[in-house]
Amino acid sequence: MPRGSSAPRAAAPSSAQRHGKRARTRQALLEATLRVLARGGSGPVSIQEVTAEAGLANGTFYNYFRTREELLEATVVPLVQRLIGRLNAGATTIQDPAQRLALGVRAFIEHAVADPTWAAALLRIWGSTASLPRRAGAGVLSDLHAAQKKRRLRIPDPGAALDLIQGTVIASIRSVIEGRAGTERGPAIAALLLRAFGMPAREADALANADMPVLVPTESVET
Repeated sequence: MPRGSSAPRAAAPSSAQRHGKRARTRQALLEATLRVLARGGSGPVSIQEVTAEAGLANGTFYNYFRTREELLEATVVPLVQRLIGRLNAGATTIQDPAQRLALGVRAFIEHAVADPTWAAALLRIWGSTASLPRRAGAGVLSDLHAAQKKRRLRIPDPGAALDLIQGTVIASIRSVIEGRAGTERGPAIAALLLRAFGMPAREADALANADMPVLVPTESVET
């Protein structure tokens, strides 16, 4: 190399390259969070746990999320929304709001059986963020109002009814994770809830055990 010349400088990363690296790092944090959540435990998930799991420095976290709660929502809320999207797509032809309620109860419990990682993550953060129960309950609340209006169920207090449904489903998912229940728990809980809301026992049992519509694959649903 001639005297006075210098080695050529490496080209600076393009905007697309920088964006790609940022997306990969963010995804690494989300996947690490899901693994930490899936391991269970009763305490809150710490930022240090997540960054260690992802193999990243603690300071890297704040380039992508402002708070631990924001990270948890970004990890679990989309997983719940995808299931809700599948439910909505599968229930488009179901006119009976009581049947839609039974479908939702069964789908959440049966999905917990099929995907224990999803279930463990859901349980770990359910009470840690207000947005998750609110988003998961929006469609349920709509069906409760519709069932009351059509006199399919007796719902004197839709808010209390929503608490009952969500609390019962979360408890059932915990039973699944602990190995005390399987897919049979879904129809059983759906029937009990329909009975609690005033549906005759025989009708409630038949509706809760009816064939479920085919839920389209998660990847095919816009969320």
